[in-house]
Amino acid sequence: MPPVKRLLPFALALSACAHAPEAPPPPPDPAPPPAAAPPVVPAVDRIRADVDALLAAQGEATWLAWTTGAPLDVAGPMAGREWLADGGALAALDAMPPASDPAEAGRRRMLRDFLLGERLAAAATPPAKPADLTFSFEGRSVALRDAASILAAEPDPARRAALDAARAPAAARGAKAADASAAALSDAARRLGLGDPLAIAAELRRASPGDLAALASATLDATGPAYCAAMDALARGEVGAPLSRTRLRDLPRILRASHEPKAHPASRLLADGRAAAAAAGVDLAARVKVDDRAAAGKSQRPLTVPVRVPDDVRLSAMPSGGSSEARAFLHELGVALFLSGIRADGVEARRLGSPAVAATWGSLLEALAADPAWLKERTGIVGHSLAREIKAAQAERLHAVRMLAARLLREMDRSRGAAADAPGDGKVLARALCRPVSAEDEARWPLPRDPLLSSADALRGALLAAQIEAALAELGGGPWWRWQGAPAWLAPIWAAGAVASPEDLARAAGVGALSAEPLARTARARFDAAGW
Repeated sequence: MPPVKRLLPFALALSACAHAPEAPPPPPDPAPPPAAAPPVVPAVDRIRADVDALLAAQGEATWLAWTTGAPLDVAGPMAGREWLADGGALAALDAMPPASDPAEAGRRRMLRDFLLGERLAAAATPPAKPADLTFSFEGRSVALRDAASILAAEPDPARRAALDAARAPAAARGAKAADASAAALSDAARRLGLGDPLAIAAELRRASPGDLAALASATLDATGPAYCAAMDALARGEVGAPLSRTRLRDLPRILRASHEPKAHPASRLLADGRAAAAAAGVDLAARVKVDDRAAAGKSQRPLTVPVRVPDDVRLSAMPSGGSSEARAFLHELGVALFLSGIRADGVEARRLGSPAVAATWGSLLEALAADPAWLKERTGIVGHSLAREIKAAQAERLHAVRMLAARLLREMDRSRGAAADAPGDGKVLARALCRPVSAEDEARWPLPRDPLLSSADALRGALLAAQIEAALAELGGGPWWRWQGAPAWLAPIWAAGAVASPEDLARAAGVGALSAEPLARTARARFDAAGW
């Protein structure tokens, strides 16, 4: 509005009152109150909110990629939350005064573990060009990750040998790329002043590397007698030779062909999942979003994706049948039941904590595939066929645990200065697999790198699951899934959410220190009952 028009009403008022006594001037307007400062969100609350939102966004992106085959959006979920990976959030958390409340201090440490992992992952420079992990076999291109399943399905020893030779260059490229990634991680840790990867692993795993190595070694010792005898019997039955005369290329065939083909049909996968959930006191359809569609681009492998915990936990599966799928599905089901059963507040209890905790519940459900009573009831097979499946399933359970122990021990060797070469792998493999490992096999079957000792999470989860399985069997006088008290036992432990370490979970479950002995005892008893 022009100045003249704004002043006109004021001039007219003055002329109307020209002969009136002069009015006193109006009191000045009171000064406006100072504007309230915008609320300052405490840094720890902002970190928690951003971590929660990041994990939800990553869950959505993972689900989309897994169930449709779309490219995984890695950068999108981090947009606007870059400080979680660039060190800003970690520095803000470290600058806070110590929490006086022990529970809050524990939550902050779990938060710090997550931020440390994000910072390290962002700082480790990826290779400029990913390694080519494919090879040509009989005129077609094969992904290295698919070689084991092809070997398992191949009955002809000569064709297994040819496939093994064809995959060797890709395996060597993969090993070289893994060494480069481990070196990049070590360099990033040094540049950030975080120490070497082994020191970071000790912080993240809440255990000294020496203690983890001791547990891995004890696992090989405890499970060795039962495993070695079982694998020798399976080798003689499936490839017609003692274990000592087999090659690593024969191992997938020995393990897979030993199973009873009718034990795990695709048509029963979801029904078995619902039965397992019901044994734990859970209506699967009401608590977990299960996608079992057969869709183009969808991954064949089962996967649990926590988008928002506990209200939006999803489980993807595409039933095709077989023992490997049954075990993988049951494992992911155990993870889903745990996550959807969390009732604790806070992102730490809902989303963070030790990965060994979720692995424990996954392993407990996966172990149903090696439970004689479960196999008899759910599969309907009897006699020799049932005994065959029990033997194969139990041997495979031991094999998985022993390979985790071998991977951990080999990485410890490397961290102590041992050469990252094939003979080093062969020495550890020979101990884990109970047979000599040739120089050719050493070169063709390198043990996966594990600079942060993540195999310790899966190992401790599997051992703790066996301890819980044995403890619940004692409480219920039989398999835990038949005990009517199992839901009331599981629910409060799941409701509490994640904890910082598997040792914390072991204490909550009342099963004592982590040990491989319960797993070994269970294996021996089941092998004996099945006829070994």
